[in-house]
Amino acid sequence: MKKTQPEYYGKNLLGFSQILDTFVYKKNVTVRIPLITHRIWLTDILSPVEIDQILKIEVLQEMAQSYKLLTESAKQNGLNWTHYAWIQNMTLLPKTVKIFQDFGVEVKEIYDLEAMKNERKRRQFEYYVQDLRAISAGTDFLRAITVFEYGGIYFDNDYSFKYWDYNVNYYFDFFAIYVHYPWPFGVLETNFFAAKKGHIALQGYINLMVDGFKFNNESQERHFYQNDCSVKTQAVALFGTGPHAFGASVLYYLNQNGNQDIIVTQLINLDKYPIQIIDEKGQQGTLILQTKGRDRFMATWKNSMRDLQAFGWHDFTDF
Repeated sequence: MKKTQPEYYGKNLLGFSQILDTFVYKKNVTVRIPLITHRIWLTDILSPVEIDQILKIEVLQEMAQSYKLLTESAKQNGLNWTHYAWIQNMTLLPKTVKIFQDFGVEVKEIYDLEAMKNERKRRQFEYYVQDLRAISAGTDFLRAITVFEYGGIYFDNDYSFKYWDYNVNYYFDFFAIYVHYPWPFGVLETNFFAAKKGHIALQGYINLMVDGFKFNNESQERHFYQNDCSVKTQAVALFGTGPHAFGASVLYYLNQNGNQDIIVTQLINLDKYPIQIIDEKGQQGTLILQTKGRDRFMATWKNSMRDLQAFGWHDFTDF
């Protein structure tokens, strides 16, 4: 059977987001995206660093406030969140475990994930975090895996919510934010996104990261962005695992297999984002999404912008 190409095939993510102006979303009786949150804390296991040694007290306070906001708003709607924090080893990070538990978060070990039972995926993750040489790439790898295996929302430790709109959970199977970087396919933020369990777009994202990654003994097949300089300065995250890779990999899979997916753009305020819907009563109209968050942009992949200036990525950048 010939596969039908999506309407936006051959376009970029901005083109896809513009097509969504004509897409009508139907509200589900139960949540499409489960009420689960995921956060990740990675460290060098040979010299472990607790979360409060890196994040300032005001960031930790914002983390607590976000969990409180989600928990209290869910109760008002007769709902309940499950919060997960993923770390490498609970024994090595007792203070980090306690901090998350005090927030009402269940702490889980990364090696309990189904993907970590695959030797190559496990070794790829361990390559990223060894000596913290590409820890942001390791985080990218895990955020996709955790949401793929459990469903829910991922948000960075320095990302805080001011308001959460539960329509996101009832109307969409995948929710991400388009950002305007000079990249032909479009760039999706990795600091916050949401999806149902097993979403095909996340499977595509994981496949891209796994298929594109090569170990040192596979040097003949390694991409240029995986050279030692790029790994050390985090460009491996920008092009191999991060926002550019996320955007390029999910493009083909959106609104396929009966999914209702959305890419929102920063050109419109996310707390006043209009979509066309059919509500639970079968009535068609316009709904204003009102999710609101804040990112402190403490991400380590920002170092990769220096790579752009130092090495020059002429094939990938519009000058």
